[in-house]
Amino acid sequence: MSYGSGRFTGSGSSYGIRSQRKRRRRTALLAVLAILILILFVALILIIKDMIERRGKDPGTESGGSDTVADVEVHTRQMAYDGKTSTYYRSEQNQLPGSYFLIELESEIEIGKISVISDHHDCYIRSADIRISSDKNTFTTLGSFDGAPDDPGEHSALGNGARASYVMVYISTGADSPWVINEITILDSAFGTVKPRDGIPYTPSKPSSDTGAHTLPVTTSAPQIGETTVLKSAEDVFTGDLILVGASYIYHFPSSEANILDIYDNRTPFTVDGKTVYSYMVGGTGVSLLDATALKHLNAMMDDFYRESGINCLQVGVNAGYRSEATQADLASRYSTAAAPGRSEHNTGIAVNLNIYENGHVYQLDDASNPKTAIAYAWLTANAHKYGFIDRYPPSKDSITKLSIDRFHYRYVGYPHAWYMKTNNLCLEEYLAFLEASCDYSGNHLTFTGDNGKSYEVYFVRASSGATTSIPVPSSPAVYTVSGNNYSGFIVTIEK
Repeated sequence: MSYGSGRFTGSGSSYGIRSQRKRRRRTALLAVLAILILILFVALILIIKDMIERRGKDPGTESGGSDTVADVEVHTRQMAYDGKTSTYYRSEQNQLPGSYFLIELESEIEIGKISVISDHHDCYIRSADIRISSDKNTFTTLGSFDGAPDDPGEHSALGNGARASYVMVYISTGADSPWVINEITILDSAFGTVKPRDGIPYTPSKPSSDTGAHTLPVTTSAPQIGETTVLKSAEDVFTGDLILVGASYIYHFPSSEANILDIYDNRTPFTVDGKTVYSYMVGGTGVSLLDATALKHLNAMMDDFYRESGINCLQVGVNAGYRSEATQADLASRYSTAAAPGRSEHNTGIAVNLNIYENGHVYQLDDASNPKTAIAYAWLTANAHKYGFIDRYPPSKDSITKLSIDRFHYRYVGYPHAWYMKTNNLCLEEYLAFLEASCDYSGNHLTFTGDNGKSYEVYFVRASSGATTSIPVPSSPAVYTVSGNNYSGFIVTIEK
């Protein structure tokens, strides 16, 4: 070992070099690790941000709708009334007529306004009623609405002083997609928000027209009558105000037309400025006919419309009322859309088609070129049931009635039935199927109070296989009617 140069040249110098290299490698490694950690941290932030931004977007799309909704796992019923339109309830099955979402309130309140938002691409509600009830049995329709794709609009109905403990969104039109409710908002009479206690969705396995039963709960009672019986013949099942007539239910023409009257000669005359006028128009004498009972109620309805609106150009056109077997056969031979004899409700004499006739021109009630059509249609929609008439073939029931070509066709069924069908959004096919399935005489009876303040009891008696059917009815002086349904039995209606 030499000391002359003044430098340390022993074995320790190589050790120092190695130590420095190790420190440099360690520092480099720590720097790399720090960079990796930073990259991972940034990536994690981006992932979390992306997840937040993606919430509510439709699975499989790259952008949400106009009002984004929650991912597929957030579809619980509470999302329909959580105060957020960015969350929603989605049904497990495709939407079918008879599906509903029922909300129970903490207590009965006076309803101020009910609003519904259904906006989720193809899963929007096609059409529905907004209904209320105090007892979960009898429901009243406050309003109806039609949906549209990607329409976040608010569909609402005012309570107008009505009280309720239950609110229902009742779907009246089906679609090949689930149905979604983003939000149901319930306001009391002071327009304060009401918090629901619970929400119950329901979708039937089949449309109500296939199951033969009404999907809404109804008020029923055990039979408490039957003091006497009346006998009805096998032919009587084909007569009455509640008979079903159509392609599958042939009308049995009576041997006499004694009850068929000429509408032209049996309207109510009004005197205006010394002249005689009438509340509505007809196609002419001898060509516009109707059953006497139906005509009595038609006159009352038309007279009230004229008094309230001042419009007297609603019309029953030529052959728009009763048609004889010969008349129907002639129409069927000349028009491909005309029904064969016995397959049109016009053969019964208790149905009419209405339009506006003014200045030599016929306007259908959906013709916007004449403002009187909208006035007339709105009035009839709100009031026809009071006179025992129903809108027989509304667009929302096309899949059931199969008669979309016959709009503005009003059928007489009698007040209590017209009121119940309107209130529960039932067409005649649905109502008759419901009575047969759920209101047999030996079981429960349908009971309700109409908006005229009167109470009614309705039940079904199946026709026997013999020549006559014994039908239990209350003894006099109870007011009751018996009508066949034209295919299986009789409906007894009691006014209490």
